[in-house]
Amino acid sequence: MSTAQTDVSSSELVDDVASIAPCELLQRFRGPGLLLAQDGAVLANNEAGDELVRLMGVTEERALDQVNETASAFLDVGRTGVPLSKRIVVPSAARDEGNLTYDITALPVDLSMSAGPGILLLARNVSLEGNLVEALVSSRALYRDLADCSGDFVWEVDASSKFSFVSPQGIVGYLPLALNGASPAGLAMDPHEASHLVALFAAREPITETEVWIRGEDGNAACLVASVRPLTDDCGEWCGARGVARDVTAERRRARELDEQRDDDALISAIARAIQQEMQPHDMLRAAARVLVTSFQAAAAWVVPLQADGNPLKPAARHIDSTMATDLPDPDFGTLMDTAIPSDEQAQAYQIWREGPFLCLLTHHWDVMNGFVVLLDTAGRAEAMLAHAADHLSNAIEHARQLRELDRLSRTDELTGLLNRRAFIAGVSESLALHTGEGAAGNLMFIDMDNFKAVNDTYGHPVGDALLTSLSSLMGDVIADLPCGDHLAARLGGDEFAMWIGSCGEAPGALAALTAERLVRAFNIVAAEYGEEVLPGLSIGIASATPGEELQSLMARADHTLYDVKRSGKGTWKMASENSLPTVEPAAQSTIGNGITGELSEGTS
Repeated sequence: MSTAQTDVSSSELVDDVASIAPCELLQRFRGPGLLLAQDGAVLANNEAGDELVRLMGVTEERALDQVNETASAFLDVGRTGVPLSKRIVVPSAARDEGNLTYDITALPVDLSMSAGPGILLLARNVSLEGNLVEALVSSRALYRDLADCSGDFVWEVDASSKFSFVSPQGIVGYLPLALNGASPAGLAMDPHEASHLVALFAAREPITETEVWIRGEDGNAACLVASVRPLTDDCGEWCGARGVARDVTAERRRARELDEQRDDDALISAIARAIQQEMQPHDMLRAAARVLVTSFQAAAAWVVPLQADGNPLKPAARHIDSTMATDLPDPDFGTLMDTAIPSDEQAQAYQIWREGPFLCLLTHHWDVMNGFVVLLDTAGRAEAMLAHAADHLSNAIEHARQLRELDRLSRTDELTGLLNRRAFIAGVSESLALHTGEGAAGNLMFIDMDNFKAVNDTYGHPVGDALLTSLSSLMGDVIADLPCGDHLAARLGGDEFAMWIGSCGEAPGALAALTAERLVRAFNIVAAEYGEEVLPGLSIGIASATPGEELQSLMARADHTLYDVKRSGKGTWKMASENSLPTVEPAAQSTIGNGITGELSEGTS
């Protein structure tokens, strides 16, 4: 009996042992099987198990460990816990049947707390395969007869390593006439692989079940699983080789498709998990960009929501690979979008195209463009993966957009689009907290529209609303013209407005005074258009934030100054002194600060 260690299909059952009882697994196995104790005693066998008992030479007088070294090696599996597979060849009882060949696998199993470890011995009879190979090598006539009726690709090469015989059906589109007399090198997909193909088809050593990719007659790649046996002449010199191969291209393609599907699903899951772990819209899209860089092995990724006018929302959410410079500039998104598919095709669910080193994706949500994704220097099957993830990226972008919209609605006044009271207080508080300089952190302006109730009563609420929106536009224009800084504008409610002129390197008091004067003059021009029966105007109180001053104190001074303006005749502005304090009880005032300081005292920010 001869043995050779090999990988056999029975070893695939190793993973099942942990989840299936040994006896159940034994009965489910189609080939001969035995369940052995640690000492080699047979505890159970399946229907074909007697064949394995005879094969191993076990008798009542001779246990398995007394048979030979191979049998002892199988018993060692119970002690080591490491599975073992061996091929055993024994002579057949019938001379004309050749040798019997078995692939035997020993698996460690846990019998019970008391019995300890055992061994599951599983065998597969591969005699037909082995005997056929040997017969084909020894008999050329038999070899060719089999080739005529075989569905596999059968060939023979001569001493010059060229095909001298090819089975009638050929292989992957090639007919025998095209292959006979030709070198296997012509089947190579790449010239660099030619020598490897020649070495396989004209093997000098036996080759069994080796996978090889060749170029099919149609130019596409085809996969073969080949076994080859060398031929020798009467002097023992190599004179050619014979082999058999089967076309497994379809199986490999299906396996590859499954792998690709798993990769695509893993990408989608990773994007979903990354987004779910973030709370802020920008952080969500930045997390998606991080997943794209990792999954596509890209140098960088940008995820850019599109605004209602189709322009990219800035700043773009991006992630850059750690090997790239962190100051990598953003690409020109507008230019990249101009190279997209023409507008008459933009009703598609997504569009993917390449522009130089960039791979671009334009996503749609309900037939409306909503996002733009850019990848730099991608690897692998990037287009297919990006197409698979397009809908999910579109949904992520839309989800982030909706969150931004909800955040905007919660922070802005519906009529004017300015910040509301809550968002304004939070913004000023943050500006004060971030200021570390010695000068003023900024200027707080409380703005009240004079005679607003009379305007509503006289001209109607539509005119009053028009005045409110006109004032908000003026405030927006003023802020747009200010030097850089964290400036804010808000409608606090009714006819009450506020502005925060952040520190921007210039004299803060002078800048606030110029702003107030501009607002008063500009609004007087707007108000004159509505007639002279009731003439609205603006009263503005300004307070400069002193170093370390609390927001409540700052607002009280601005509110007190506004009250002074209203009491002195309205229609102008006034700057508060650092030590100005209310001279009347807050309850007696009807100015802006009452509501805000009340919110602060209740913990609202």
